[in-house]
Amino acid sequence: MITMLITSGYEFDGYRITKYLEFCSGECAMGTGFLSSFGANLADFLGKNSSLYESKLSKAREHALKQLIASASSLGADGIIAIEMNYTVFSADIMGVTANGTAVKIEKIAESLTYPTNTLNVKNFNPDLPIKPINMQITPQGDKCSAVLTITDITQNNISAISCDVEFTTTLDDYYCFENLPFYDFRLIPDSVRRDKTSAAVPVSLPPEQVGMLKSVRVTIRKYCDLGVVVIPEVNDVEWQSNTAPKEMNSTENDGSAELPFSIQFKLTIKEMKTAKEIYEYCVEYDNTNRGVIPPDLIENVKAMAMKERLYGNMYDECIKKIEEII
Repeated sequence: MITMLITSGYEFDGYRITKYLEFCSGECAMGTGFLSSFGANLADFLGKNSSLYESKLSKAREHALKQLIASASSLGADGIIAIEMNYTVFSADIMGVTANGTAVKIEKIAESLTYPTNTLNVKNFNPDLPIKPINMQITPQGDKCSAVLTITDITQNNISAISCDVEFTTTLDDYYCFENLPFYDFRLIPDSVRRDKTSAAVPVSLPPEQVGMLKSVRVTIRKYCDLGVVVIPEVNDVEWQSNTAPKEMNSTENDGSAELPFSIQFKLTIKEMKTAKEIYEYCVEYDNTNRGVIPPDLIENVKAMAMKERLYGNMYDECIKKIEEII
C-alpha cells in the first residue's frame, strides 16, 4: 500500500493543507461464494456472527482503500481528508464497498521555538514628573515582541498615554533602542498597594530570541497625556534616584550625603537596622511619604523576609542580599 496520510477528519496534526486537489474514490465489488453464504445463513439461524462474511467484508474495505489511495496518488496528493466508507449489497452473493475522500497537498508545520517572557525593572526616571515607570514586561509573539509598561501615577492623575524612548541592554551589553514608543490604555492593577497601572500591550521590533538575554531597561518619557492635555516635560535622564532624601539622612546635610542618589542613601540607612521587620517598616513609612521611589518588588521581597522571621528567626542578612540584587 502506498504510504499516505488519511483521516476521516478535515486536518492532520502537525501539518497544514496547502492545496485541495479533487474528490476521489475507490470501489470494490466482491462475491461472497457458496460456502460464505451457507455459513452466513447458518450463523443467522443460530444467532451468531459469520466469521466468513466478516473476513470478506474486511478484504473488500481494504481493497477499496487501496483503490482510493492509488487514485489520490495519481493526482500528486500527500494526504486524503474527509474519508467516508459506504457499503451495499448487489445480490445475495455480491457485496460492494466504496471509499470516498478529498485528495490534498500538505506540508509539515515547522516547530516554533518558545521564548520566555521577561519582566525588567526600569532603572531610571525623571524625579520631576508625576509618573514613574516601574517595570516593563516583554513577551515574544511570532517574529516580534509586545511590551507592557507598569507605572506609578504619584498624583493619581488620569494618565491615558505616554510616549517615551526605550533602551534595552542585554547580558552581552548589546543595545536595542526605540524612540517615541507609545503606551496607552492604562488600567489600574487590582489590589495594588501603590495603585499602579499597566498599559495595553504594544508591538516592539525586538528579536524574540533576545528577550531572555535582556538585563535592564531605561525609559525616558518624552510626552504624556494627562486629563486630555498633552504635556512635554524637560528631558532629565538621571539614574534611579529620589529628589527627596530619607528622613533619617536629613541630619547629615552638612557632609553632603543628602545629595547622594537614593539607592546609596537607602543602603546606608538599612545597614543600621537589625531585622528584616525593621527594614520593611522603614520601607512602608518612606513609601507613604515618597510614593513611587522604592520599586514595588523590593517592598514585596522585604515583606516576605519579614514574615519569614516569625518561623525561621532573624532574616536580616538574607534581606540585605535580596535588596542588593534589586538595586
